[in-house]
Amino acid sequence: MSGPLTKGYSDVVAMPEQISNGSGRIGPFFHVRRRDSAENQFPVCSSERKCCYFTAANKTIQPEGGKMNREENREAVTKMSMQFLAEAIGQCPAGLEKSTDRDIVFAVAGFQYGAVQSAAFLAGLDAQAAAQIANEVLGRINGMQQDVVENILSLMPVLLRKEYPPIGIGGRAIIGFYNSSTEEEKLSAAVSLREILRQIDQA
Repeated sequence: MSGPLTKGYSDVVAMPEQISNGSGRIGPFFHVRRRDSAENQFPVCSSERKCCYFTAANKTIQPEGGKMNREENREAVTKMSMQFLAEAIGQCPAGLEKSTDRDIVFAVAGFQYGAVQSAAFLAGLDAQAAAQIANEVLGRINGMQQDVVENILSLMPVLLRKEYPPIGIGGRAIIGFYNSSTEEEKLSAAVSLREILRQIDQA
């Protein structure tokens, strides 16, 4: 089952020896989490990297060139990604956590990976830090074992080079979510993942 967004990427995602759970199939891995409490809200003031600020626990996190501690930036990006992705998953149909469909697994993981990469870039974090955050976020929000997370993430750079659509959609959605001025705009960004899954389901 492949939708127009994921068609043509089967050479990358159809690799059960790398991400199998031992039974020759993927999953189920997803553990749906709802939005975090109010203290973990992270508004983004601008989509421009040099003037974008995150706030976490009443601390302002500046992008590259700022004076704040790098670890604080990293913590803010992690929490910001978790909050957005919990919201996005919460907009998806019930039963996502039981999915064993390879296209769905990689579409969701790609969307999550793109969102984390985008948030890390805006915060001025390097590729290594972004990779570490992605590892933590995908493991926590999906309830994945560490080896499964590492195997899936090992394929993401290949999918990124191939311009795998869910990665780009996730990256744009998280920016749109935190730059939203209204609840309607936030919802529009949060339902991006649901739209990806709808297209896969209807293919």
